[in-house]
Amino acid sequence: MTSKSRNYLLALGVATLIAIGCNSGPPTTLVSGTVTVDAKPVGPCAVSFYPSGSSRPLATMTQGEGRYQLSLPQGEYKIVVQTSAQLPAGWKEGDTIPAPPVPVPTAYSEPVTTPLTLSVTSSEALTHDLALSSKQR
Repeated sequence: MTSKSRNYLLALGVATLIAIGCNSGPPTTLVSGTVTVDAKPVGPCAVSFYPSGSSRPLATMTQGEGRYQLSLPQGEYKIVVQTSAQLPAGWKEGDTIPAPPVPVPTAYSEPVTTPLTLSVTSSEALTHDLALSSKQR
C-alpha cells in the first residue's frame, strides 16, 4: 500500500468517526414558550424539564418577557419553574436580597409538587406556554 493510499484511508476513517460522533445523540425537539403568572411574564427564572424516571433535569433560563427555548429528546417531562432575584446595582454580600418582581408559587418549584407536564412525541418544533396561577398551592 502506498503512503498516498494510506493517508487517504486514514483521512476517510477520521472523517467517518467525526460524522458518527456528531450524530450520536437521540433526536431532539426545539421547545419554546413563555412563562407567566396570572398573565404577567416571569423573569428571570429557571425552567427545568425532569425526564420521567430521572432526577437529572434539562434546564434553561427565561429571556425578556418570560420567553424560554431549549432542545429536548422525545419523552415525558415534569416542569419546574424557579425564580431568581435581580440584584440591584451596588448590591453587596450581606444586603437584603430583593423579592422577584413576579413570584412563582411554591407548587411549581419542585418536581414532586408541580402540576406542569410535557409530552414530546415528534421532532417538530413545539410551543409550550407555561401559564401559572398564583392560586396554585
